Amino acid sequence: MSDKYYLPAIGMLKDAFFYVTGERKNFIAMAALPIIGLSILGTVLTHLYPEPLLVIDPETQVPSVNMSFIPILIVNTLLYVMFAVAWHRKWLVGEADITIYSALKWDTRKTKFLVRLIQIAGISFGIMIGLNLLISLLPGTGGFMISPFGTILAFAVLTLTFARLSLLFPAAAVDDSLDLKDCWNLTNGNGWRLGILAILPPIPLAFIQIIIQMVLFTILVAINIPTESLVVQLFLHLIQHSFNYFGIAIGVSALSMAYQKFRIQSPE
Repeated sequence: MSDKYYLPAIGMLKDAFFYVTGERKNFIAMAALPIIGLSILGTVLTHLYPEPLLVIDPETQVPSVNMSFIPILIVNTLLYVMFAVAWHRKWLVGEADITIYSALKWDTRKTKFLVRLIQIAGISFGIMIGLNLLISLLPGTGGFMISPFGTILAFAVLTLTFARLSLLFPAAAVDDSLDLKDCWNLTNGNGWRLGILAILPPIPLAFIQIIIQMVLFTILVAINIPTESLVVQLFLHLIQHSFNYFGIAIGVSALSMAYQKFRIQSPE
């Protein structure tokens, strides 16, 4: 490839948004089980463990984790993997007749995807922590991640590393043998563009979700309906996870488009 290809990231996000809305029937069929399952689990665990997920002791600065965090993390990750693999294949392979069973059943392809997810997350966090330790050795820096600059830098390093390796996800979904080195080389010069595809979709949706939940919360308080009731909590969780999965579908679609573009630009 003689000329370097640069992703039209914003254009891809627009195309991904219209693709997901156009495929809303398949999206609802594939996302319904994760959304409902996570909402029920979240409601039950919030009732059993009402404390925040992470509490930091103001004196010792030692964090304590709410026990509900572990099952939520495990279930959330497994459902994400099942949905992401199915939605990658929806775009890349063109699986038109998708059922809940075919989309969400566990198979070796999803196991490979999960291994890739753990691997990429480990590499990204490892580089971020290694950079923190390295800079902390310099005089007067001691633990740079606790400073605003350090937090921004750590987030940037984490995002850029994850983004540069993100094409391994659609590759795993379609049984491509793309490895870490080839993926890193393939995405050279497009790290931030891939980062935009990964980070941007959930942000506006999160704001909309928060506004809707705040309005509903205010209305419920005004009409004297207890907001801590299981029915209300379930409804709020359904709103939260619906927006989450809509954002995931947009991000996965955009990443599938990016993977397809790179494979066209750099054929094997």
